[in-house]
Amino acid sequence: MALVSLTSCLIGLSMVTQGGQYVVELFDSFAATLPLLFIAFLEIITVVHVYGLKNFSQDIKAITGRYPPLYFRMSWNYTSPTIMILIVIGSIVFEIIKPPTYTAYVNYSEVSKSFPVWAILVGTVLLLVSVVLIPAVALIHRPPDWRQRVKDYVNTCTCGRSSSYQLASYAPLPTVETV
Repeated sequence: MALVSLTSCLIGLSMVTQGGQYVVELFDSFAATLPLLFIAFLEIITVVHVYGLKNFSQDIKAITGRYPPLYFRMSWNYTSPTIMILIVIGSIVFEIIKPPTYTAYVNYSEVSKSFPVWAILVGTVLLLVSVVLIPAVALIHRPPDWRQRVKDYVNTCTCGRSSSYQLASYAPLPTVETV
């Protein structure tokens, strides 16, 4: 905990120095939009396709007393993931075509300059650190029968073939009995 606080303090101090606006713009260019959108994409994929739309809808019914409307279920299953992945791809392409810039003041006038290569590399590492940990932890803590679950999911996926969607059933996880 102390290490996280110290690191956050040092990063914050770099933003209040004379050149701190450049650090803020670097963080804004790399750590604000794309990682949050990618995390939201992974979250919706996990809830809808790993936990299951049927299970999620039943949980909402248990809480509110009714199933979510068809509009929401379609949005969660198809529309939102498609739009999110298109925005992520578009953002990556835009960053490649037009690298991020910052505003510099030269002779009392504003000039738009591109970040140097080392700053773009630092920004890319910043982006990857916040995004790569989620799939890495998911791979580390995957269930032992994950290959069979993927096969079952692919076999039961409707993909437009029929409207009857059924989740594969799994044996319950072993529980620790208390004395």
